[in-house]
Amino acid sequence: TVALNFKKPIVVTNVGGLPELVKDNKVIAKAGDSKDLEIKIKYALNNLNKLEKESGEKSKEFSWKTIAEKTMEVYGG
Repeated sequence: TVALNFKKPIVVTNVGGLPELVKDNKVIAKAGDSKDLEIKIKYALNNLNKLEKESGEKSKEFSWKTIAEKTMEVYGG
């Protein structure tokens, strides 16, 4: 996501592949649960430095270079 590229913390729901975008399970909210979302947002706001660092790490994992390298590994290139 764009947020990862700018090393910004994100809160996601437990839908599809979204949880793969974060390292800390404490920012994964239950889909359709506004109270849980509130808790996750408050956690994120209270842990910005930690989550910014983790977003930077995740952005490297999802960079074009990393994806290209993984693709080449799969196809033996």
